[in-house]
Amino acid sequence: MLFVLCVLCVSAAEAKLKKFTALQPPQKTVAYVTPTFDEFTFRLPITARAAAPFYTLSVPAIVYQNARSTTLSDVAVFNAGKELVPYVVSENTQRTVDTTEEQVSVPFFPLSFATADDSADVLLNVNKDERGTIISVGTSINVKSQTVTQVGSYLLDLTTLTGTLDSFVINWKHKTQNETNKILISFSQDLLSWSSSHFGVLAHLEKDGETVVVNRIDLPANSLPEGAKYARVTWEEGTAPIEITGITAGLSHHTTEQVVDEAFVVDGKLNREPASVHGGGQARDYVVYDTKGQFPVTALNLQFADHNRTLKSAVYGSYSGSAESWSYLGTQDFYSLFENGQEFIAQPLSVNVRYRYYKVVPIGQGTLPQPLPRLSVTWRPQEIVFLAQGSGPYSLNFGCENAVDQQTRLGLAYEKYLQDKNEPTVVTVNPAELILIDQKPVVVVEAPKQNIRTIIFALLSVVVIGTLVVMGVRSLGASPRKAEPRGKQQSDKKVPPTSK
Repeated sequence: MLFVLCVLCVSAAEAKLKKFTALQPPQKTVAYVTPTFDEFTFRLPITARAAAPFYTLSVPAIVYQNARSTTLSDVAVFNAGKELVPYVVSENTQRTVDTTEEQVSVPFFPLSFATADDSADVLLNVNKDERGTIISVGTSINVKSQTVTQVGSYLLDLTTLTGTLDSFVINWKHKTQNETNKILISFSQDLLSWSSSHFGVLAHLEKDGETVVVNRIDLPANSLPEGAKYARVTWEEGTAPIEITGITAGLSHHTTEQVVDEAFVVDGKLNREPASVHGGGQARDYVVYDTKGQFPVTALNLQFADHNRTLKSAVYGSYSGSAESWSYLGTQDFYSLFENGQEFIAQPLSVNVRYRYYKVVPIGQGTLPQPLPRLSVTWRPQEIVFLAQGSGPYSLNFGCENAVDQQTRLGLAYEKYLQDKNEPTVVTVNPAELILIDQKPVVVVEAPKQNIRTIIFALLSVVVIGTLVVMGVRSLGASPRKAEPRGKQQSDKKVPPTSK
């Protein structure tokens, strides 16, 4: 009976599981691989106008619209031999395109001191204009006894300098044919506190009719404290004073290329959110905008169809656009005002996101105008820098569902290349030249199928065996009654009395 019951249970359970699994989608696991040239969906030929070791490419919109990854992990650069070349995806930032240098004379003022500190008080008097530029410098000495004054340092006025301070060239009167002086240069904003000291050497050497002069002090990059207006030149204590005759500053002026953001406008779709979702008294309308790609967005704004419109709204972003996937980005008063032929529009909402969908929900008593406002999307394309390895032409490939990120460091050669103030040569792509590559199917590994009958039989077998074990243990635990001899049983048997 127990076996028949088990079989019936197996059949019923098997029927229910088959019905349930028929409603479930098949489980599949994508196997991530390093794709080859032909395993991408699209490619764009890269146009290079000049030969260079490194190239930089601004990522076009069509890549963001068709790439499978928000981090562009399915983007790669190949040469003419379909070989992957080293590349890296970086943020598009302001960069220097030209540098000029100049030498500018620096006003300097000798500062005197008394040789006996305990016998005189030295006061420094500095006259400055409203910008902090030094007009005059003087020292007054309150003599307590017979003292001798001498130059102990020099004060430099940097307030009129523009550009990046790279070096000082200091001319001085040397007293001997072979003379070396160790000096110290420090900086200040207010003449009270001094910091960022840098050592230097002034040397005048003569031998066999040849003269060597060392008077240039190079300052480390970015060493000048922010807001520094003054510099001070001192030397080692106990050494003879230095008589400086002139100081020039080496300045560099950098021409930078501003980052140019791109923009496009998207139409929205009206939606209605039930009151039960947001907890309000009635349903509310909102607009969803689909940008068709996961762009690196920097700003969002609304464009109204007519003027003198205002709409305070909360803005959300989402990768998928599903109801549960929205992230709050901020609240903004969007408006468009028109007066005397001039339009005044609101400042955009600044963001730094890569969502595809954006939702605008009016706040308070604000209602959506008709026609619906359009969404102005400002985005900053990233850059791809790659090594010109192998022969060209090169191509930008993208769109691969199971691609592994193949970015690689460009190495010390690239870092040295940038240190020499070189910039990668700019190359371009034309979206109209987009090529569709013959696609190979995505590698998919089917989840292993389990035998339902085997699983159920195994589970029921465990239950049956466990039940039998429990029943056996219980039967052994009961105390059995001891049997007695047959004759004894008959003799001990009580016979009811009979009537006489």
